[in-house]
Amino acid sequence: MNDYDFELKPTTRVLYYLMDREEYILTNQDGKPEERLLVFTVDKNGTVTMKGYLLGSVFAHDPYLLFELKDIHSTYGELNPEYFCSRSA
Repeated sequence: MNDYDFELKPTTRVLYYLMDREEYILTNQDGKPEERLLVFTVDKNGTVTMKGYLLGSVFAHDPYLLFELKDIHSTYGELNPEYFCSRSA
């Protein structure tokens, strides 16, 4: 898998939900410590709003994000299966 893949796929790992921003923090990387993952964010419609940052750097830049996190730890396909059904129609 490409380490710099910021495409939303059914297998994309959803790490957290940012409750105040109504965005998800996701990654397509595996096998790295969580703070070293390259992540991207999408809004509730699946539009990429930020991409290409290390998760640890995101939290270091804005530590207040930690107060709005909700652990998800599933795939985007499990979280929102309708998203991919509507894309293929």
